[in-house]
Amino acid sequence: MRFLTMLTVLLCLSGTSIANNPESVTSYDPGPDTVVSQLPSATWMTHSASSGWESEIVDGIPAEFSGMDFIDVTLFCVQWGGSEYVTPDALTITVYDGVCPPEMEADMVFTIPWGELETELVFSESMYVYACTATLPAAITITETMSIGGYVSISWGQDSPFNGLVEAPQVNGCAAYWDFASFGYPRWSPMQWPGTGLDLAYILGSAPVANEPVSWGTIKSLYR
Repeated sequence: MRFLTMLTVLLCLSGTSIANNPESVTSYDPGPDTVVSQLPSATWMTHSASSGWESEIVDGIPAEFSGMDFIDVTLFCVQWGGSEYVTPDALTITVYDGVCPPEMEADMVFTIPWGELETELVFSESMYVYACTATLPAAITITETMSIGGYVSISWGQDSPFNGLVEAPQVNGCAAYWDFASFGYPRWSPMQWPGTGLDLAYILGSAPVANEPVSWGTIKSLYR
């Protein structure tokens, strides 16, 4: 497994606050090139997993999207636990080819410095939530058993503020799983609150211009 630092995504930071309309997050426009969209609800923001310890969340991509291609990945990154915003270090995106929950080792790992993400502030009522978009180096074809996940890194130790990824209050395919090992539990623990399965909030987008899809086998050979 190789770690790829992406250098091709431009910073586009929006300072627009929607504090008076938090449900706007639910109606976030994923764009015309969306392949898969699991949007968060403001109601569930406070139940998002803390990744102050870089706790990963992974969710299976619904099988009905098998055969479709994506090149853009948007995750909703949350920070809370302090009144002063601290810029995270990076967003790591992981792709697994396996059952849900997936095997322990990701097939592909992309680590993108925070300043090279396309970011948009979408919620700021009680915490900061950004839609964070990265463009991968090549299109990936979704398989029936593919899972996607990620985590946010911050040089803040184990004190607040914490960073995490936002959940979505529905289950398409399998429920999302959380790398809970930092808290003394098995690594893959199901996301639920309380007793309700949750998805990872994410958007997968296709290339807006012609892009030649790359097979799963070819992609894996590039990063191993």
